[in-house]
Formats: sequence, C-alpha cells, structure tokens
Amino acid sequence: MRKKILFILLIISLNLNLQAQIVINNHTVYYDSQTNTWLASIPETMFGKDCQLTVTMQDGWNHLTIDNQFVDNQYIFKNITAESTYQTSITDADGNTIIGVIQFTFLPVIHL
Repeated sequence: MRKKILFILLIISLNLNLQAQIVINNHTVYYDSQTNTWLASIPETMFGKDCQLTVTMQDGWNHLTIDNQFVDNQYIFKNITAESTYQTSITDADGNTIIGVIQFTFLPVIHL
C-alpha cells in the first residue's frame, strides 16, 4: 500500500510544472500543464466569499490577466468555491503565453 501511495504522489509531482508560477498571498501557486490549472491553497474561511488577494508573478513573467482583467498586484476573486475557476493567462518576456484556470482548495498543495 505504501508503495502505491508513493507512486501516486510521484505521478502527481511529475505533472506539476514549475513554469508560470503565480504567487497568491505570498504562496506559490503551481501550474499543472496537463490540466492547464494553477492550484492555490487558501484558508477555508475564504470560501463562499469575494476575496481581494495579492497576486504577483515570479521573475521572468510580465503580464497576467484573470477573467480578462489585467492584474497588477491585487485581484478580487468572486464567490470562491472549490468548483470555481478563473480564466488566467500569463506571458513571459519572450511573448510566450500560457492560458489556463486558477482553482482554489483549502487543502495543502504539496510539490515534491
């Protein structure tokens, strides 16, 4: 059983791509290139509410939009739920763009 769990964790960690890292409230949000999803962990108390969060990019990325709005430093995520997704695009200095969604969980997101 332990080997099976370790194998599953390895597969999950291989699917997480370190490129296009977004930071929400000082926590790195990892990008899964197979599902085009940035998964962010926030406190459960934020669910069901509109929350203004600090959203920044790591070095090398210079243009971020969420739900077609340019994000400079703050963004209000409307009615956060586990099922909610927020259309996101991020562009690097060379003009390469990654398009996906941000999704929230109150569970910890662990990158191995």
